[in-house]
Parts: sequence; C-alpha cells; structure tokens
Amino acid sequence: MPDRAGYIQGLLLISILIIAGVVNSFVDAAGYETVGDFVWVLGYGGVVIVAWYIWFRPMEFGDPTGVEHRSSDESASRDGSNE
Repeated sequence: MPDRAGYIQGLLLISILIIAGVVNSFVDAAGYETVGDFVWVLGYGGVVIVAWYIWFRPMEFGDPTGVEHRSSDESASRDGSNE
C-alpha cells in the first residue's frame, strides 16, 4: 500500500507553491513589488527548506556501516613502497 503521508506532504508542498505564486502575482499587480518579492522568497524558500527536512535530511549519504577505509599512509606502508 502506498504511503499516504508522503502523498499528503507532497500535495501540501505543491499547494504552498501555488498559493505563494498567486499571492505574489496579486501583490505585484497591486504595486507592491518588494512585498511580492518577500512573499516569493518566503513561499518558495520555505518549500525548499521543508522538503529538505522531510525527505532529504533523514537520508544517509555516507559510507555503509562496517566498511574499513585505509588512509594512503597505511596502504603505502603495507605495500612496502614507503620504506
């Protein structure tokens, strides 16, 4: 069964984008371009931050657990090339 919470979160973010764009258009049309820019930054920037928090922050981009890594000094001394 699909994850409904993910769909709801996605629809919420898309709705915020649409609302921010519509409000920006109305505010710009009313002659308040600076306020429209502020609305645009808050709306779109907020969606980027929330999307990062919901979907990308929990991901681990590091190495898998349990994998050993040797530094270049250790591998050179084991190979005998650094005597």
